[in-house]
Amino acid sequence: MSRNSPKSQTGQHTFIDGLVNPMTLRRGLVVCLAVGSLLTLINQWDNLVEHQMLYPWQTLFTYMVPFVVSTFSSASAWAAMQPVKSS
Repeated sequence: MSRNSPKSQTGQHTFIDGLVNPMTLRRGLVVCLAVGSLLTLINQWDNLVEHQMLYPWQTLFTYMVPFVVSTFSSASAWAAMQPVKSS
């Protein structure tokens, strides 16, 4: 079993397996940095141009939301990769 394809003991991919997959976390980080930076520029443009302090909580959440969405989506897709065996 390779490092990038963990499976539960039942042989099925699970949501948790997808969450802890290094590729899922790496993808979430890349999306977080790209989308979070773009949204920060859009949402706080006035503060950046006027050299004022950014709103720390707003900035934190601006980066967290794309990470959570990307990671959740990847983990969901990971769990759905293998069809459930019928009995």
